[in-house]
Amino acid sequence: KGMLIGMDLVRDKETREKYPPDMRVGIQIRERAWELGLICRDQRDVLVIAPPLVTTKEQCDRIVDTLDQAIGEIEGRLPD
Repeated sequence: KGMLIGMDLVRDKETREKYPPDMRVGIQIRERAWELGLICRDQRDVLVIAPPLVTTKEQCDRIVDTLDQAIGEIEGRLPD
């Protein structure tokens, strides 16, 4: 048993405009997160994380920090 967390990947938070599929944003973030040591999966416009229920606060903090870094790096490479 465990948690299942989904994060919508949108270009604009207010309008919820999605990224074009050909940009492969979810794949890019997933691959960068993997390089940083976090296993997750992408379902097109959703990034999915499934940590176990026994995950500690410190581990949750690391997950959030790793995702923040991966998303920030990929977002910084995307065209406007």
